[in-house]
Amino acid sequence: MLRSRYNHDAEVRTNRRASATAVIARRVALATAAFAVIVATIPGGAVDAQSGNARAQREAVRQQKTSTAAELNTLEAEDAVLEAAVAELNANVAAQEARVADARRATADAQASADRLAAEVEATERRVDALEELLRDRAVESYISQGLGQGTAGEALLDASNPTDLELRKVLIETVQGSDRDAIDQLSLARQQLDRQREEVAVAIAEAERLEAETQARLNELDAARAEQQRLKDALDARISKVQSEVAALAAEEQNLTAIIAAATAAAAAQSSGGGNAAANVERPASAAGLIWPTSGPVTSGYGMRWGAMHAGLDIAPPYGTGVYAANSGTVILAGGQGGYGNLILVDHGGGFVTAYAHLSGFAVGVGQSVGRGSLIGYVGSTGDSTGPHLHFETRVGGAAQNPYNFLP
Repeated sequence: MLRSRYNHDAEVRTNRRASATAVIARRVALATAAFAVIVATIPGGAVDAQSGNARAQREAVRQQKTSTAAELNTLEAEDAVLEAAVAELNANVAAQEARVADARRATADAQASADRLAAEVEATERRVDALEELLRDRAVESYISQGLGQGTAGEALLDASNPTDLELRKVLIETVQGSDRDAIDQLSLARQQLDRQREEVAVAIAEAERLEAETQARLNELDAARAEQQRLKDALDARISKVQSEVAALAAEEQNLTAIIAAATAAAAAQSSGGGNAAANVERPASAAGLIWPTSGPVTSGYGMRWGAMHAGLDIAPPYGTGVYAANSGTVILAGGQGGYGNLILVDHGGGFVTAYAHLSGFAVGVGQSVGRGSLIGYVGSTGDSTGPHLHFETRVGGAAQNPYNFLP
């Protein structure tokens, strides 16, 4: 009967330990589930509202300038505007590269923190396991050392009929409970520490993942910025090449054009200018010099020095096939291919003043034909040294190129 009682007490103690373990396991599971909710509600990081707003405003301004530059029509943009847009996109790429570098550093720091905390969790888990093992060993040692289940020694310890033995049993049990209580307290603290560390690990991992996603977003922005930068850079390079080619073509054709102009103006000196097909004329305001704009469109390259070379006219860029009109009345002295100028028309206005219309896609007049101001003479094209449809317009006095703006309204 006493043996049965011992077995019953041992079973009770075993059940208690199992129940305590189950309770702890449930607490860990609940803590983990609760943490998942906590992580979902943790903000990405608190920043000072005022400084954050200032940064946001600066970023918005930069993005607006970048967007405007990226949307620039490279064929219609003026040289200076195109250069400014390329510079803006270069600055944007530099800013994006800096943001990517910052994001990568932050991601690496967050990952290192997560790794460090994970190592701390592993250490605490080992400590918890060691404390649980210690408690199990102490329970066995206590059971054996007190003689429980060992015949007469155990019976004497649990026999309450003898006051002396009862006192001895009380002392022994209190001693065992005191040493176990210390280990239990350590285990409880270790489990609390483990819960906190697991939360910290999860937060660190979530932050690392957020920063990794942010880094990828920054990389995507950088790729897009580089694509826009390259597009405008290519356009600027093409523009520079075009202007330089036109300058080279002008230099190559200079003597020839001068000879053509000299011979033609001399031959036309005795003829009267004017006439032309009035039905084909366009009505535009004329300058004091009597000139009108030969076509309508944005001026993409002006007269003067461009990237180390002299650009001797205006580049006007309406759509391909747009009509080109005589800037003033005169006589056509050239209508044909002329090297880098492509299809070129020269109109002699008398007094040594000649206008030139280059890169035409086609002609509406021929050599020797008199034209009135605003008469249709040709069509915008991209022949000769040209990267896109535009009209290269020159004004020449005595064979030398001068700034067309001096004669236009």
